[in-house]
Amino acid sequence: MLSCIQSLSHHPPFSNFLILTDSLSSLKAFENPFFSHPLVQRILLSLHTLTTCNISLIFIWVPAHIGIKENEAVDGAAKNVSKFPQISLNIRFPASDLTQLSKRLIFKNWSPSWRNQKNNNKFLKIEEETLPRPTSHRKSRYEEIKIARLRIVHTRLTHSYLLNKLFPPE
Repeated sequence: MLSCIQSLSHHPPFSNFLILTDSLSSLKAFENPFFSHPLVQRILLSLHTLTTCNISLIFIWVPAHIGIKENEAVDGAAKNVSKFPQISLNIRFPASDLTQLSKRLIFKNWSPSWRNQKNNNKFLKIEEETLPRPTSHRKSRYEEIKIARLRIVHTRLTHSYLLNKLFPPE
């Protein structure tokens, strides 16, 4: 989309363009001027430049166009673009993109090891997978710790003997 928007800057002022896309996520990203991703920032800057040159753009989201002959032809043409020389962009992507990828790889590689510890892992009875829980995105670390301790039944009531250096109750 960046290449398309940048190519419009070569047109005369007071031109009007209609851009059709099936990427709703990119359209949502353009609505937020404070979006931190460098590629989105570059597109927003290009859009601002076009606006100052009196070039008007209208974006239209085209959802699920499978089965429409003309759209399938456009998809085929878009796939054939890979045969052309690649466009190189000198954009540095944020570390958060790599962080998400590395988390997925860690969880993927850790899961088989987690499941193979059937005899030595008492937590496996509580949680069969190593993926993060949907409730584990709280703003307060204190709340997160409390919920995790309740989940694994490790509370002051059940484990106070450890804190007081006593023998376990019978």
